[in-house]
Amino acid sequence: MPPLRFPALVLTPPAQTDNPLSPEQKTFNRLSQQIAKARQQMSDWESAMEATRKRVLKDLLPLRDQHLQLRIQLLAQLDTISLTQKLGK
Repeated sequence: MPPLRFPALVLTPPAQTDNPLSPEQKTFNRLSQQIAKARQQMSDWESAMEATRKRVLKDLLPLRDQHLQLRIQLLAQLDTISLTQKLGK
């Protein structure tokens, strides 16, 4: 699923005037910054997840398959030995 893309919200501070920002405008600016930070964090997580997925496919799955083959080989050897030797409990 492709990541959602939102249009960039550009905050431009008003020209230096004697009028301070209203509480609503301050709240809006603070929340807008929090949203931008959350979007960046989400993008970072998506990148990390993709890198992890690639590493799992490249490194870990072949090791898991090798481990399974070795367990099968060990089981076959134990089966062969059990036919010729009586194993104790």
